Amino acid sequence: ENAMSETLIVNYLIKGRVKMNVEELVQKAKDLIGEGNVEHAQQFIEEHKDELGEHYHKITAMLADTTTDDLFDKIKGLFQ
Repeated sequence: ENAMSETLIVNYLIKGRVKMNVEELVQKAKDLIGEGNVEHAQQFIEEHKDELGEHYHKITAMLADTTTDDLFDKIKGLFQ
């Protein structure tokens, strides 16, 4: 009986994490951008590119919008 409930809990946590993970990653990236922490945000986005999936392009666009022209050119070069 114990093993059964442990399995259910583990499955629940895994399923819960998968969905939350992307939302958490997006939120974290938005927070970093909001704080003006561009280099950290950039690094974070690149590290989680695969997990972010479709959100990757939205976040990189958001990042580009919030930066100054000098930084924009630098970042644009990195994302090509």
